[in-house]
Parts: sequence; structure tokens; C-alpha cells
Amino acid sequence: MAVYGSNQFFFEPVSAVTTSPGTDLGTQRIDQGNEFVYVYNGGGADISTGRGCVLATGVSGYTVTVSSVSTVDVMFGIVKYNTLTTGAYGWLQKKGFGSVVMASGDSSVVGGNLCAAGNGLFRQITSGASSPLPGVAVARALTAAASAASDVGAYIFCP
Repeated sequence: MAVYGSNQFFFEPVSAVTTSPGTDLGTQRIDQGNEFVYVYNGGGADISTGRGCVLATGVSGYTVTVSSVSTVDVMFGIVKYNTLTTGAYGWLQKKGFGSVVMASGDSSVVGGNLCAAGNGLFRQITSGASSPLPGVAVARALTAAASAASDVGAYIFCP
């Protein structure tokens, strides 16, 4: 849910990562045309820029963890600016232009829809008789990666 038309004022930028909360978990905001949500990284690993995360199970609220290896996971958001360290609070991008990190072997995906590939990485959704790869689209690649496991420009649309 977006916060269009509101006059919210925030004391920290969307690039901030802190060990104590700077606002309420679940707070949503728009910054430079991109939508963000405030979360807590309660998982066992840091979430680097360009990587996605999922809602953590067994906890309440807006607690996230780096995505699992399942291709059916739905990314909750993408870390846009600074690594979201374990036990820290920060902003995830939910919608707008950014970049994501592709899994090995998925570097030439211009115009392709992207889904979770595991460990916060992304892969192209493809289908075919020999090897269908299902997944829930959460981004669309706009550029090609320079090499495997590198960033691609994308339009992000996490649910």
C-alpha cells in the first residue's frame, strides 16, 4: 500500500541501516519515485545491495531474511542502498527502478521477468518443453549484466 499524498517526515534516509529502529516497522514511504518499507533483518545472514529477501517464518511483523533456495519464494523487497546487516533495521525497495544481482548463468536477460533464485539472487523466468522454470515475477530486467552474478538494471514490483 502506497502513501500517496501524505506529508510524512522522516529523520533518516532510505539508505540508513541502524541497530535500533528509527520508525515503526512496516512504515511505507516514497523516495525519488520509488516505494520502500521499513523492516528488521531477523535472519542469519546479511542482505547485500541488489539482493532480495522474504518474510521470515516463525516471527511476527516485518521481519525478513535473505531468500531461501526455493524458486517459488516471493521476494518481499530488495536492498537498494546499503547492506542490511543481521539484527539491523532498514528500508527495502518494493517498487520502482533499481538493480538486482543475477544468479550465475542468467546474465543476458534484457526484457525478461525475474524471480527468486536463492540466497537473494534472481533468475529469469523461462518456460519450455525441456526445462520449465516456474517462479513468481518480482522484477523485469532492463539491462544485461556484464558477467554472471552481477547487477542488472530492473523495474522492481514486489507484492
